Amino acid sequence: MRVGESDLPLGASRFGGVPDVPEDWEWPDGTEVDELAFLAQINLAEIVALNPKLPLPSTGWLCFFYDIETEPWGHTVEHAGGWRVAYFDCDVESLERSEGPEDERYTFPTCALQFENTLTLPRGEFLTKSDPSSPFTRERDGQPVEAGKIVLDSIDYEEVFETLIDPPNDGPDHRLLGHAHEKQGPMPHTFRNLIRLTATPPTERRNPFTGATMTIPGEPATECDESLKQLLTETDDWRLLLQLDSDKAGPGWMWGDVGRLYFWIP
Repeated sequence: MRVGESDLPLGASRFGGVPDVPEDWEWPDGTEVDELAFLAQINLAEIVALNPKLPLPSTGWLCFFYDIETEPWGHTVEHAGGWRVAYFDCDVESLERSEGPEDERYTFPTCALQFENTLTLPRGEFLTKSDPSSPFTRERDGQPVEAGKIVLDSIDYEEVFETLIDPPNDGPDHRLLGHAHEKQGPMPHTFRNLIRLTATPPTERRNPFTGATMTIPGEPATECDESLKQLLTETDDWRLLLQLDSDKAGPGWMWGDVGRLYFWIP
């Protein structure tokens, strides 16, 4: 629900507007732009009060920022400067309301947030192909079922998914933790592909529809920060931190063609 900036107390969770930050905090800049846009502020005390079992700190604030000018997809490690997540752990009295970015286009309408516990499930088509350790498999003609695997009936599963998981009335699907509702394919198990373990330049292919040259993403390992390379190539257990859906009626943002933003953590 949209509200005035002054209607929210200091430290309250919100979409849009400006964040409440410590005195010495500096607004983050991006790789391609001078300032990132502020998206969301999450008061972790509100979250833990609702569900103490969540793997989050019990105090502090998470603030999310993104480059809304170029809208990086995260296809290469060079895109990593296109977003930031800041964590503040201090007394609310130590916070002050930020003045916001100089460019008003980078400030979305302020929206108050209300949280609720919900059930999330991974999409059925991703269960059997995105994770080799998944207990599920699909029955394929002429192929034996792998020992110890559960055969997933895609029709029955998708019916359950659509009934229980999809947001009512086609509303926006914002999520904190849980399973992501990916629109264009499984994400975490493709992260290691962002780093090419040789110095070979990215592969060029042709778009079958336009004939234009397409570059298949991949950063040569010799040009990548060692800690980032290790994180992307050795981490399998990624967790969704925040999913932000396109939401014109709320904060007014639109990601691509009614897409979503996903923030992941290892």
